[in-house]
This record gives sequence, structure tokens and C-alpha cells, in this order.
Amino acid sequence: MVDIYDSVGTIRLFPFYWVPEGWLGCDGATVSDSRFRERLAMAFGRKDGKTASVKVPKLDPPTPGLRYCICVEGEWYDGVLSEDYLGSIKLFPATAIPTNYLTCDGRLLEGERYNFLRVLIGSTFGGEEPNVALPNLKAPLPDFVYAIAVENARWPAPNDWNPENELVGTISLFAFTSIPQDYRPCDGSRLPVKGNEMLASVFKDRFGGDVYNVFDTPKLEAPLPGLTYYFTTRGIYPSPP
Repeated sequence: MVDIYDSVGTIRLFPFYWVPEGWLGCDGATVSDSRFRERLAMAFGRKDGKTASVKVPKLDPPTPGLRYCICVEGEWYDGVLSEDYLGSIKLFPATAIPTNYLTCDGRLLEGERYNFLRVLIGSTFGGEEPNVALPNLKAPLPDFVYAIAVENARWPAPNDWNPENELVGTISLFAFTSIPQDYRPCDGSRLPVKGNEMLASVFKDRFGGDVYNVFDTPKLEAPLPGLTYYFTTRGIYPSPP
């Protein structure tokens, strides 16, 4: 079992034709495994004890070749996701937001308290010094919210960290435009297979290319100016379960 550093109920975007271990596809199906039902029921804020009818949300991917999945075997949401980058944006149940994240609702924060975030994103989403404004993003599902890591998280230095706890090819949304180490923007670039064999074996020809010499990467438009989708180029190889 691969360690999962996402919190239970988090929805992430993957470029795989299978569902990774510890996740369920966001296809609207009723959850059959009782362990996963109980975990998701807690994340969804159910207090009635009725877990038999728990369903995963249904969410279509933004482009063919990708799939949304929901975490069912990860960290508990009442803690801190300290392995995440400052400025990371994720989709959480509204009742299960980690303590170092805040909802992307456009609110204005005191720059003195959130100084690192202020230095990172500045006035990208509004606000004036010394304060900092959060992006304002509407979630694509009811009872879910986009939230951003605002403190107790890693600084996204270009040469500081590789995503050793992420599956290769995992797609993330960040509130900054500098390229972190071992990430590439989802801009549809064509890459040579040579030197990128692991990544090529993950993406295959789902986004274009011939697989043998070149392959294309996914192209995704961020939901708001100042945000960027990236995918991991290194990390844990995503073997089918």
C-alpha cells in the first residue's frame, strides 16, 4: 500500500486509465466497501450513522484522458497537510477542510499573519499591501469547496523539493506561476520519449504523439488568471492495482 498524504474526501485529477489504490473514481457510484463508506460519511459530515447509501460524487474530467478520483485511504482532515506546497489549491468536502487550508472565497487576509502567502501571491487576486486576497473559485460540486494552503506548508522553491509522495503524472492546481522542481505546466507540450520514459509510459498517446518517439502532455486552462495546472514528472510510479 502506497502512503497517501491527501486527506480523506479530497478530489484529485489523474491521467490514468485505472483508479489508484486508496482512491475511488468520481463516477457517482454507491460505495460498496464498508470501510470506505464510513470514512467518506465522516468526511461528508454525516452524523446520522446511515452509511449504506454513501455515494462518491460524479465529476467529469476537463479533458479526455483524465479522471477525477476521491481519496478514501489518506490523512484525516482535522490535521495539517504539511507536505503540500504553500499556494496549493485542492477540492475538499466543505465539512473536511484541513486546518492549514482556507476556502477560496476571495476573502482578504492580514498580511502580517499570512506573510509567506503574501510574498508568494502578492496582489494577484486583489487586495492591497500589506494584506493579501485569496482567489475566488466556485467548486464544480455541491457541498465541496476549493481551498488553498495558506500556512504550515512547503515553500515552492524551484530547486527545493521533488514530489516524492505524489504519483507520477498527478495534476495539481497552484496559485503561482513559477515552475516547481519536477513539475511541468499542463500546456500540451510535446516531449521526447527518450529521457522521459516513465512519464511517457503514464501518458502514452492519450493526449497525442506516437508513444515510440514523442508524446504529448495534457493541456488544461486554469479556472482563474494567476492559477496554473502542473503535473508531476517524478515521484511514485503509478502501477495498476
